[in-house]
Amino acid sequence: MAALHADRTGALAAGPVLVTDGAPAPRTGVAGRSGLTHVADSGDAHGTHFGRVPYQDPGRPERMRQFVVIGHEVSTDPADISLSDLPGAGRLDLLCRCVATGVFLSHGIREAVRVHLVVADEFTITSDSDTLRHLHPDERNVAARVRDALDATADAIGHMPADVSPGVELRRMGLEATLDRLLDGGGSGAAADPTLVHLHEDGDPLVDAAPPTDPVFVLSDHRDFTDREKSLLAERAERRVRVGPELLHADHTVSVVHNWLDTDGYESY
Repeated sequence: MAALHADRTGALAAGPVLVTDGAPAPRTGVAGRSGLTHVADSGDAHGTHFGRVPYQDPGRPERMRQFVVIGHEVSTDPADISLSDLPGAGRLDLLCRCVATGVFLSHGIREAVRVHLVVADEFTITSDSDTLRHLHPDERNVAARVRDALDATADAIGHMPADVSPGVELRRMGLEATLDRLLDGGGSGAAADPTLVHLHEDGDPLVDAAPPTDPVFVLSDHRDFTDREKSLLAERAERRVRVGPELLHADHTVSVVHNWLDTDGYESY
């Protein structure tokens, strides 16, 4: 099996992964289901008598995680977004951190995660971790992708998405249409029977809840949910939970939820 070593940051990395029949290893920098980081240079396993690792496509994990983040103040005009002043662009910095926290691991990308940014209740920008390419976790890089998405609104016809870049789509949908789409299946590779979870400070403690199989978590930016949003969620959400006793930033909330799911409800590490 691959050997582990510590890099200068102290993070564990994997040595070369041997494969059979010349099959390619998964793409560079993406963590597989084993939790190890695959490397691109797999070598040739032919003639090796020990230590071989049969290649298997990890596929999509049984559980899909989706996050719907409501952005109340971000402009739908890409000309209003300055990469030098993301907080001034309707707290786009916070929304970008939600995307990065949702899809990235340290030195890797999560599998089967989608983050949906609802912008001004007019458009929804979706980032799919399984198909994302050339995206980096810094706020400016994510914000540039959001700006590109808003520049492609003319290509979003009806509920057909505009393909912004690999793994990023824009739909002409507000919150209500987005929630209904996700609960109806949400497109290719999505969960057949998702559970909508409203993340709110007045909800039940997260630690007392059992992790749902295919959750769709809904949270707000720096502003509270509007009365209309609360009504939509009350009609559709199966659960309403809070992540802890203190109010957290939206991106920190996403991180807590990931940890809760990663540990099967804090049961396994």
